[in-house]
Amino acid sequence: MFVPILSISNISKKLLFFSAFLLLAFSGYGQDLSIEDVTVDEDAGTLVFEVTLDADVSGGTTVSYSFIDVTTTGGVDYDNTVGPDLSFNGDKDEVQEITVAITDDFVDEGNREDFRVELGTPSNGVGLSGGGDARGRIRDNDTAGINVSTTTGTTTEAGGQATFIFTLDSQPTADVTIRIDRYETTETSGPASVVLTPANWNIGVPLIVTGVDDDIIDGDFVDDIRTNNVISLDSFYDDFKGHRMSLDGLPNGDAACNDNRGYNMSLECSPGQDGACYDISGGTEMTPIVK
Repeated sequence: MFVPILSISNISKKLLFFSAFLLLAFSGYGQDLSIEDVTVDEDAGTLVFEVTLDADVSGGTTVSYSFIDVTTTGGVDYDNTVGPDLSFNGDKDEVQEITVAITDDFVDEGNREDFRVELGTPSNGVGLSGGGDARGRIRDNDTAGINVSTTTGTTTEAGGQATFIFTLDSQPTADVTIRIDRYETTETSGPASVVLTPANWNIGVPLIVTGVDDDIIDGDFVDDIRTNNVISLDSFYDDFKGHRMSLDGLPNGDAACNDNRGYNMSLECSPGQDGACYDISGGTEMTPIVK
């Protein structure tokens, strides 16, 4: 009698093991959801994560998700509104998508605006592959930079003025102060700095330079006006290196001209015989400005 009891006990164990195996197989244990990293350009409009079920699951499964900022600001750089749970019918290789709207702004934020999507615990015993999270990366398309337009007007000892217009290549997150390092004080004068803000960065701020009457017969001159390093709480603009601008000046009137080289420009030129003005470096005729 003792041996048959052992045999029945062994059979019962095998039946229990087989039943447990079937239960695990059909309830979703051993099946996983996975989500992959995604990278897009800032002007793409949306960033789409794909969540994939890797095997058949009887009864399907659902899963929630959430957003975590890394170097982004949710609600500013991307829409961090969480939608309804993802619902899977239970088919192998079934894919559900999480579509995230992204913001194409004008701010230099570096080339790696990152956030993460984390999946919650799936229903029906389904697991998560690779930790169940993925990185979303937005490649920024803005670069900090400073521009100076061609001058208008000409300085003279009679008080004539010339104007440079400063603009920025990207919208700063704080005021950008461009300091003027030096003027030729016996020839020109002007403000100590120009300030561009998040509101006027692309409209431009003028730097108006005025000629000084020095009572000296010194002829025409070229004044080098230098900008010092920039000051800003925006790290992409703070300590931006200074540049040199050259300004053509006249004593008490005559023909003068401007060229169109933009930033770090040279405005040195000489009048032609017909009263027009010529760019010394290229000989190109320019429109004269007569004082």
